[in-house]
Amino acid sequence: MCRSLTYVVALVLMLGIVGKVSAAVSSIAGSNITTRANSNSSWTGRVTSRLVDGSGLSPGGTYGIHGYRFDDAWMVFGSASHDNYRGGTPDGPAWVEFEFNRAYDLGVTWVWNMVQITSRGLRNVSVHYSMTGSTTNPGDWTKLGDFEFPKVQGSGHPGPDVGSVTGGFEAFNFDSTRAKFVVITAHDVDGNWSGRGMGFSEILFIPEPATLALLGLGGIALLRRNRKR
Repeated sequence: MCRSLTYVVALVLMLGIVGKVSAAVSSIAGSNITTRANSNSSWTGRVTSRLVDGSGLSPGGTYGIHGYRFDDAWMVFGSASHDNYRGGTPDGPAWVEFEFNRAYDLGVTWVWNMVQITSRGLRNVSVHYSMTGSTTNPGDWTKLGDFEFPKVQGSGHPGPDVGSVTGGFEAFNFDSTRAKFVVITAHDVDGNWSGRGMGFSEILFIPEPATLALLGLGGIALLRRNRKR
């Protein structure tokens, strides 16, 4: 009877703790991310920090939609110089870097493309990641892959042709890869949907809930230990 009671208590505690941790899992806070972009000037107000500060994004996490304000997105002029000071990532007409406050085991990443002028949203991009962010050693960088960001429906600006299709999408998945730096680089060909400007509205990096696995293992160990008594 005592063993059964111990089993039940351990199971309840394990599920309760896991439930609480699961509920707390969220994206990496914008205050924990430093952003940088190619040396070309961002359009007035459309700076990289807007990508991670939640401005323009309605409540609801990955279910939120993004607003139309120009200052709530990042946009740069496409560059002919293709500059990139990171030694292991490719040059491109536009790129943006995200440096986290520490290394994370990353999972799914969500993106909201350009809402204000939809044709200038990023299209074909490459994603690289690193633990060191080295500017001299290409071997410190790994390519996650090439991806296409879908265009927001409509021409942009508040109007009936855009409707409410301004939601985010699952852009790529790191599958628990540990990283401290991530760089997104637009391709030379079809790097955006049209025009010279390039950018997007918001990005959410969602770390894997590794704590859940640890708690689960701890709970299982407790149950096994009590079974052997």
